[in-house]
Amino acid sequence: MSTLNNLIQSMKNQANAVNLPRLHKDDLKCDFDIIRKYGNCRYIWLLRDSGTAIVPLKRGINPLYILNYIDDKNARCFLIDGFEETTFKELKRDKADAMLNELPIDFSLITDSQQLIDQLMTLLDDDNVRCCAFQVADKCSGPASWERLQRFYEGGKNAVMELTMKRARKKLVSLSRESVYGA
Repeated sequence: MSTLNNLIQSMKNQANAVNLPRLHKDDLKCDFDIIRKYGNCRYIWLLRDSGTAIVPLKRGINPLYILNYIDDKNARCFLIDGFEETTFKELKRDKADAMLNELPIDFSLITDSQQLIDQLMTLLDDDNVRCCAFQVADKCSGPASWERLQRFYEGGKNAVMELTMKRARKKLVSLSRESVYGA
């Protein structure tokens, strides 16, 4: 727990050092809650005049939570590289964009259908992944609902999850064929 507390203190220090946010300082408390929820992983953290935003990487969270604000005049974007981090690397927009758009599943490492289903179902169990533009998709009941979820994410609602769902559906078909035909 002390490493988490050290990270939180380092984040407070960083916010004070760059004098951000100037308004909505309570956003920092929300950032700390998000870190407690998602644990020791990598995050993109945005500080700006009127608040903050933080997104855990490779979790399927909509990148627009950061990208909508990253071009604000005084916005500063940082990489938090886990709980051991005490200094933060500042990121340019293009680097943050690329990191935020990484898929949450490495499909090249998936070797069987159950592994794919388990990984995607764990991902989709998170309300933050199923939330887009003030809408929340119903909980996923399994592969039969993947097409419905892919459609839910379409149209720019969450391009990362749209592509993840598309790739998952394609991978499931491929794995099913391999198990049937022994390819």
